[in-house]
Amino acid sequence: MTTTCNALPVQHAAPFAPITRTRWLSRWMSALWCMLALLLGGAVATPAAAAGPNGLWTTGNGDYMMVLQDATSGTTFALQVSPTLESMRIWSGPGSASTVSLAGLLQPADTLQATLSGNAMSGTLTVGGQAQAFSAQLALAWVSSEHAGIWQRSVSTNAYMLFALLDTGTARLGVQIDVTLRPDGGVDYDIYTGTLTQSVFNGLSIVGTGVRSRLDFGDGTLQGSYTTAARPPVVTSFTATQIVRTAP
Repeated sequence: MTTTCNALPVQHAAPFAPITRTRWLSRWMSALWCMLALLLGGAVATPAAAAGPNGLWTTGNGDYMMVLQDATSGTTFALQVSPTLESMRIWSGPGSASTVSLAGLLQPADTLQATLSGNAMSGTLTVGGQAQAFSAQLALAWVSSEHAGIWQRSVSTNAYMLFALLDTGTARLGVQIDVTLRPDGGVDYDIYTGTLTQSVFNGLSIVGTGVRSRLDFGDGTLQGSYTTAARPPVVTSFTATQIVRTAP
């Protein structure tokens, strides 16, 4: 059985600096939603305790919201999508372990002010000048890991990678999402899921390429490799540097 996930449409708005960061951020998040839609099929009944705002949330109106917070600056990124993955809204702004104060990345007049309490989030959402109550419940928590965050890969100038551990309720799922910005403005990506044993991740592509990924994490750096499914296998090595580390 094959399930197709289409890229989510992104509305164009006034220039945002840096626009390239907006492009790759939205695209790897879009890819993540495709993978999570297959894993979830619905909300997880008993998620682990929230690590601050980091994790996958379900909102009161049924949307999904993935939240990632930089451990150093507190800068918080969030992607809110409909259950059908047909619409998307990206948020960014300051945050802490208990609050977020976000503005629309492409619609800066829209705001989301929320407070966290355990596995619940509540506050006020303002869209198009109309304020409404906002609520959300944690669906999948991020497992605290020094390796979780956003990495810049050495394979090309505009190559990035998201790495995270998600608590499915019965296991810890390692997720690696590679994103490369092409010179023509397009984006290439691949998604790997697997296990993290000590500081080594071994994953397999879930988008049909059959490529295996190995990540050997260090302190803010990693040594990685891709191995093709073809025989004889072709191994491509690379390094990466962590540019966003999620808050514990």
